[in-house]
Amino acid sequence: MKRLSVIVLALGLLMAAAGCGANAAPSASDEPTGPATKVVKHALGKTEIPTDPKRIVLLNPYAVLDYLLALDVRPVGSTGGGGLDDYPFGYWLRDRTDGIEMVGDTEEPNLERIAAAEPDLILSNPWQEDIHNELGAIAPTVAVPLNYADYEKEFRYVADLLGRSEQAEEVIAAHRERLEMFEEGAGNAQDAEVSVIRVFPGSIGIEVGSYVTTVLESAGIERPQAQESLKETTDVSIEQTRLIDGDVILLYSADNGPEAEKNDQARQEFLDHPLLQNLDAARNDEVHVVDSRLWAGGGILWADAVLDDLEGILIEEP
Repeated sequence: MKRLSVIVLALGLLMAAAGCGANAAPSASDEPTGPATKVVKHALGKTEIPTDPKRIVLLNPYAVLDYLLALDVRPVGSTGGGGLDDYPFGYWLRDRTDGIEMVGDTEEPNLERIAAAEPDLILSNPWQEDIHNELGAIAPTVAVPLNYADYEKEFRYVADLLGRSEQAEEVIAAHRERLEMFEEGAGNAQDAEVSVIRVFPGSIGIEVGSYVTTVLESAGIERPQAQESLKETTDVSIEQTRLIDGDVILLYSADNGPEAEKNDQARQEFLDHPLLQNLDAARNDEVHVVDSRLWAGGGILWADAVLDDLEGILIEEP
């Protein structure tokens, strides 16, 4: 009888222990873990994002798309440029963007398409604060801080977001080698003062503090001395020839989109204006109309493409 009581007691203790084990909190090693995340600062605040995003949608088909492709990162979706019938993304990227889904116009992103792409990270523009919360409800959203001038700084920011800073430095080093090659090949052409002019209906602008002027300055090309006091892109009248002129004038408007015909007309009126014929650049046949599909862009790959175009303009074939 004693032996039976001992057995019953032992069974009871085992059952109690099993019951306690069933109710015990799981250890840290048993808890499910999601993807690693980090908190990043951006143009519209702070956001927790995955450290290794796999499905990125972006709302800037020019510089930001350029930065991703330079890092060998292919987004699942991107908005496109408004009214561009031939190609919706940055024109210089046209051989790199197969398989990227259009998710609306950059000015009017299609939230349904963005959600359908199932992104784990959205990269937006700093001026899209009106839809920032709606985007954030779809996926973590970072408004990339863009100043539309310092493409190396912007590129480093995007690379850091994606954990690819080392790769970014390799890309930047290659770009700087490209700049050195340009300077070596430019010879006396590098001494030319270059004026960059944007012409639209009712508007003539001297471009300053932009992606374009940054890459020119990085290549050792100076603006005309008369423009040195200008700190940002400045509208002028056709009568302000002293500000417009240079050894070389690079001229563009918008060659595609819904206003292309009006832009072409404004550009031609500028070129035909009698006052323009008195400029040094005009007398020396150094007024060059450049392709706005390239020159109105931005990015690190873009900068190399601009240098290629610039070589054809400034450097004479031997």
